[in-house]
Formats: sequence, structure tokens, C-alpha cells
Amino acid sequence: MRLVAVPILTVAFFVAMPASAQGWGYSPSPMPGAPRDTSIGRQLGKIRNDTNAGRRSGQLTRRETRALRRERASIGALQARYSRDGLSDSEKAELQTRVEILHANTVARRSQQRK
Repeated sequence: MRLVAVPILTVAFFVAMPASAQGWGYSPSPMPGAPRDTSIGRQLGKIRNDTNAGRRSGQLTRRETRALRRERASIGALQARYSRDGLSDSEKAELQTRVEILHANTVARRSQQRK
């Protein structure tokens, strides 16, 4: 009996080893290239809406609107490039800073008095 039990236990041990190497609570990372932080995208969408509203109401000139759209597109492209391998903390901070500056520029240009 002992001669049969030892090989069976040995095989069972080696079969169970790969299963025990897996971590508990494992959740796969998002798809590569998928944006991980959607708050930047939401903020860019709000800025787009503010820019369009400013243009429709006459608060922004065509040139100002074009410049703001170009900057927004630049930030969006940078976010896509950074998101390919996941956003680091410094990349998130840079994007957030750029979005805040763009928002401040949008608000400032909309509040300027036109002649």
C-alpha cells in the first residue's frame, strides 16, 4: 500500500502546484491601449461643449475656437499615446495639468469683453 500511495501523492502534489501559484482575487488588467482614466476624457468633453457654446453665443471668435480645439485634440492624442502602456502617476498629472490650463483658457477667453 505504501508503494502505491507515495507515487500517487507525488503526482497529486505536482498537479496542484500550478494552481497554487495563481494569486487570489486575480482580475485581469484592461485591454492594452484602453484608457484607464476616463476623468480626463470627461473633462475634455466638457471643454468641447463649453467651446462650442462659446462660439455659438459669440463669446469666442473663430480663431480662438480653432486654437482651443487644436489644443484639446493635442491633449487627447497625448492621452492615447500615454494610455497604450498604462498611465503612470506623472503622466496622469501632466494630462490633468494640461486639461486644467485648457479649461482656464476657455473660461478666460469666453469672459473677455468683445468690442
